[in-house]
Amino acid sequence: MPPQPPMVTVDATAGEIQLDLTQASGLINDVASAAVTINLKTLDSLPPTLFNFTGTNSTATAYVVNTGTLPLDGLAAGQPVRFSGFVAPFGSAPPDFNAQTVVNFSGVTDHLLLSYGMGGSASAIIASNTSLQAAVTGLSFAHYITEGPLLVDVSTLTSPLMLVPSTTASGEVFSIGHFGQFSTENFNAFSDFEAQLAMELNGTTPVVAVSATGSYDSTTGTFTATRIVVVLGGSSQGGMSSSSSMSSSSSSSMSSSSTSSSSSGM
Repeated sequence: MPPQPPMVTVDATAGEIQLDLTQASGLINDVASAAVTINLKTLDSLPPTLFNFTGTNSTATAYVVNTGTLPLDGLAAGQPVRFSGFVAPFGSAPPDFNAQTVVNFSGVTDHLLLSYGMGGSASAIIASNTSLQAAVTGLSFAHYITEGPLLVDVSTLTSPLMLVPSTTASGEVFSIGHFGQFSTENFNAFSDFEAQLAMELNGTTPVVAVSATGSYDSTTGTFTATRIVVVLGGSSQGGMSSSSSMSSSSSSSMSSSSTSSSSSGM
């Protein structure tokens, strides 16, 4: 262990100390009148595990924020939130934090990125006609969800991540990329995307990476996506090695969807 810097103490009995605003971010547990209880994830960008709460009466998993007259419209359990303000005086909690501003991230797009290494994993994705189930094991260098101000480490989840298509958005795009082949297949309908993906995932085709944009629900472990990209490795061609298939709502099968050349470079 490297040598630790000397402890510095300050006697402020004959003076004053000016405190800067502190940011407290986390997931909402409960919204009440003039108070929000959160599962604290960061305090001034540092995880709560770096702080010693002994004697403060504070608990990181049930961190009570005094919001005073701040507007709380749109805040709900399970959503990310960030407050700026000051921690309560030592030993006086609850409340644990007195907020001066609040940032609501309920309308902010979340992003997902999963990497299963250059060789990929043949068991990374299980496709059904309504969802994709993504493994949270066997991950490589990238495995996170950005959820407002928070970064969720997917490798810490205890259950597979479910990806479902949005039922309210428009202009969705679902894509299958082929690593090293400079080709991609694009779909507007999730059902056509899933059918093609299920055909190409023949038990030996590895999944190299998965990315998505949409909205993540940490309570259910579900990512509701408006865009999904699944990158396959190996020799998978999908029967359409240099084309993109743009399906329409009236298409009953892949044979009736229109095709156009693509060179997305995936």
